[in-house]
Amino acid sequence: MDATQISPWARQAVSVMYAAEVLNGKGRNDFDPKSKATRAEVVSVMRSYLELVSD
Repeated sequence: MDATQISPWARQAVSVMYAAEVLNGKGRNDFDPKSKATRAEVVSVMRSYLELVSD
C-alpha cells in the first residue's frame, strides 16, 4: 500500500473510509494519492458514501 504518500492530514479519513468500503484504491491495494481522480472514481466514492449514510 502506498500509505506513506497519503498526506498526514488525510490519513485518518482515508483509513476510516477504506474500512467502511467507501474507498477501494486503484488495485494492488494502492490509492495513488498524488494523482487526480477521474469522474468515474468520484462518482463511485460518492455512491458508496451515500449508500453508507442512507442505511
